[in-house]
Amino acid sequence: MQSTSEINLFGLWAYDTIWALAKAVELVGLEVNYSSDVLKHKTDSKNTDEMFGITVSKAGPRLLQALLPTSFQGLSGKFQLINGH
Repeated sequence: MQSTSEINLFGLWAYDTIWALAKAVELVGLEVNYSSDVLKHKTDSKNTDEMFGITVSKAGPRLLQALLPTSFQGLSGKFQLINGH
């Protein structure tokens, strides 16, 4: 039986990805008012997203620009996005 405390490479990649996203949110968070910077996602009546009130942040493009140049030594090795990947 595998212990739940073991982590594989995918877990390390996920951890590093969340760390990079958190760093970008901190950078963008200084200039964004999250309560007023959200748009209701426009959906058609057949889409279940509308039922759950999914919103879209207007800060998305700023968050992307803060995330793209992120580079650091993570648990899985060097984290760096190349061509957005």
